[in-house]
Amino acid sequence: MKRPIQYLLSVVLTLLLVFSAAGSMALGILQFRALDATTCTQILAEKNLDARVLENLTAYYTEQINTSGIPAEVYTKSLSTEQIKGIIEQSIDNAFGYLHGTRDSVAVDADFSLLEENLTAFFKQYAEENGYQQDKAFEKSLQTAIDNAKTNVLTTADVFRFQTLYEAKVLTKLRPYVPWVGRGMLICIAASVILLALLALLHRKELKTLLYWAASALFTASLLMLVPAAVIHFSRWFDRFAVKADQIFVAVTSYLYDLTASVMIAGSVGIAIAIALWAGFWLLRRQKTV
Repeated sequence: MKRPIQYLLSVVLTLLLVFSAAGSMALGILQFRALDATTCTQILAEKNLDARVLENLTAYYTEQINTSGIPAEVYTKSLSTEQIKGIIEQSIDNAFGYLHGTRDSVAVDADFSLLEENLTAFFKQYAEENGYQQDKAFEKSLQTAIDNAKTNVLTTADVFRFQTLYEAKVLTKLRPYVPWVGRGMLICIAASVILLALLALLHRKELKTLLYWAASALFTASLLMLVPAAVIHFSRWFDRFAVKADQIFVAVTSYLYDLTASVMIAGSVGIAIAIALWAGFWLLRRQKTV
């Protein structure tokens, strides 16, 4: 009677271990990859997002020449990839700082002094050449052009849509739960240790059996993570997103594919460890029977 009860308890503890192990891996990826600003800054560098933003802005202002009457060069000579990169990096740091509770806003404070100078110089030259008075109406038109240009640059450079998510209160709703990701990971790890200890206690007379049950749990948990992530990753599922702006599409999909790749790596490592544990179990068992 003892054998069936021992087997049943082993199955129950192993099933619980599957969920605690999967939870540990999933929350670990969230903590150290999804909620880490480094992930986005790496994508910024690898995908040349700053250059993509500048190309988008150049194309936009070129199209707007007939409407605004302002040459695209007035804007493009006021901007550089270094400046755009700084804006994107600041938006990333601010957004993750806000999520982790170290900042109260995601707003970016960028230096647009050169843009202001060039727009002002163009407006004044245009007014002088065409006999327009530089009165209050002139000052208002100039300020509107400057404000619109700043807003457009910041919006275009918001490649990960952090400002949009902040304004939609999405980041505000997520913020209280972010600290619980790390805590949840530690709870899952602690639960896994306790479950392994219970399995060891259950099989104390034949401790090598613990390797079998631990391997079974780790293999199942890893497989549950690996298969869905691999299907999403290799089918390029996120490519279906209907996003017109190239820099936003590349930034967002690259971030999501980075997460699926991380899940795949964690799952693959877990399976490799599980196979090693199984091999150890069978070797120990074989030595006993020899």
